[in-house]
Amino acid sequence: MDNFKTIYFFCALFLILGFQESAASNHEATADGQDSNFHTNKSIDETDLLYDEIEEKFNEIHSKITASNTNKLGWVWGHIAKAAIDAYKYTGQERFLEISMKSYEIILKYRDSEIKRIDEIRGEILNGWSYKKNSGSKRKVTLVRNAMITLPVALFCEIALKDKNGKKRYKGIALKFLQTVEDAVSAHDDYYRITAKNEGYYIIPGDEKRAQALNHTHPMAATYAVLYSITGNEQYRVRVEQISRYFKSAITKLKNCSYVWGYDPQPYPENERKNCMPETVRKAGITILLPIIAYERGIFFTDEDMIAISKTFLDNIYLGGNQFNRFICWPEFYKPEKRKSLHLRSITKFIYFEKWDPEIRQIIEEAVESRKDIFPEGWLSSIVCLSDYAYSMQYLVNINKR
Repeated sequence: MDNFKTIYFFCALFLILGFQESAASNHEATADGQDSNFHTNKSIDETDLLYDEIEEKFNEIHSKITASNTNKLGWVWGHIAKAAIDAYKYTGQERFLEISMKSYEIILKYRDSEIKRIDEIRGEILNGWSYKKNSGSKRKVTLVRNAMITLPVALFCEIALKDKNGKKRYKGIALKFLQTVEDAVSAHDDYYRITAKNEGYYIIPGDEKRAQALNHTHPMAATYAVLYSITGNEQYRVRVEQISRYFKSAITKLKNCSYVWGYDPQPYPENERKNCMPETVRKAGITILLPIIAYERGIFFTDEDMIAISKTFLDNIYLGGNQFNRFICWPEFYKPEKRKSLHLRSITKFIYFEKWDPEIRQIIEEAVESRKDIFPEGWLSSIVCLSDYAYSMQYLVNINKR
């Protein structure tokens, strides 16, 4: 009996030690990155999650759009489409190109030039997508709504026609789309102005004494940067530089080396451009599209500019402790308001500047994860965040290139 107990003890001990060794081995494999299934599944789940959200949002627009109601086009469609293009850029999954292309083919049918609809401010039919704010307002094609559509479409064309990783089979449709983009941006040529210092801006149709706000003009300038990249047309590059020069003329560089600018600096008097109320983070998220996209294509903006804007985020917007200023300036300008979360969701737009300071991505990702008052559904809390969610996917491993 004693011999049996001894044998039983050693057998049990062997099984326990063997189990622990196997568990330790599995832990080491995961820590060393050998267990690729975990990472692959996470990557696929993340990209599927984004794709499903984009598809759902596109379908919502398609189901509601009519000849008399195109209000969801512009801001809404533009954010979703750019997210799809960026998702292709950072994951290599062609399905994101496909879904954006098919959606644009649908909304093309609702251009004013297709349905013969008159812009009630300008009294003519334009190559663009007009909207009517309410029953008492006039239907009009606006600079920013057109630009929010043309920018992601131009980015699609750039991939199809120029990028070495672009898909040749999209060339025909891209050439068609490119023409529609050029037609749409030209609809605003009559309202473009240049100062004596070769600074460019747009005036507002119906209120021609005022310049358009920066976040209205910059998506158009960003479109010009992409068009120059595709076509080599110097006129597009010149406009990017002129509008960028106007932007720089309105910037104050603070002692902390950050940039601060106002919402709608006016051309005259020139010395008042830097005295505007600083722009909110919500609107700045659109304004910074111009330096990002122009810089990527080697136009006007330098590393010095990008470092300064990164400091705008780190030193002015971020207040420490997962708290944020709703203006792009010093904390004393902060004024609590009911729509605070709506303004602060646009902090994600600054994630691109982690190229100049990696701390920016860490701060933004922590906020998206933990600030449920701003991001109740994480990256999917707003269409504004979707393209930034796509940007973050470049850090996933083993993405399925389907």
